[in-house]
Amino acid sequence: MKYLLILCSAIWLSACATAAKVDSMIGAPTVQMPAMSPLKGSVQVTNVSGGRDTNPLWTSQVGNADFQQALEKSLTAQGILASGNAKYRLEAALVELKQPLVGFDMKVTSTVRYRVTDVSTGRMAFDQTVTADYTATVGDAFVAVERLRLANEGSIKSNLSKFLDQLIGSLGNGAMALNVLRIELVS
Repeated sequence: MKYLLILCSAIWLSACATAAKVDSMIGAPTVQMPAMSPLKGSVQVTNVSGGRDTNPLWTSQVGNADFQQALEKSLTAQGILASGNAKYRLEAALVELKQPLVGFDMKVTSTVRYRVTDVSTGRMAFDQTVTADYTATVGDAFVAVERLRLANEGSIKSNLSKFLDQLIGSLGNGAMALNVLRIELVS
């Protein structure tokens, strides 16, 4: 009986939920930002909301602090995060982290609303809701709570990548640069 109790305790402890890891959530755009982009060093993250901290006895979640760090590291990797005075303020709200209850494949869908405000005018420069999903399989992790953590991380990483694509396309002169190229080719 004593050994059975120890075995059950060991299994229970090995299946504790862990929070998503920041470095596994860092997104990267699929579009290239122009070298002279006005986004370079211009964005400050001012507010991140909607996340929930992980309860080890329940399920893996994405907390506000971890999501903010992943967002800031994603912006830093692209040279977008401001080190001093920022031209833009960024707010991100994790609207939903849709998780499966059980399953061999764990598909998590994240929905985040990103709002970028021009500091000098107070005008909304960017306001988009981005939805992205990621599926972790038994091949990724045998233990279900680990699969769920991996799916959370993958979904947030994909979400941040899509956000960066949209941000660069709208404020980073990515779309404008393409239009200038088209005009030059047509002329």
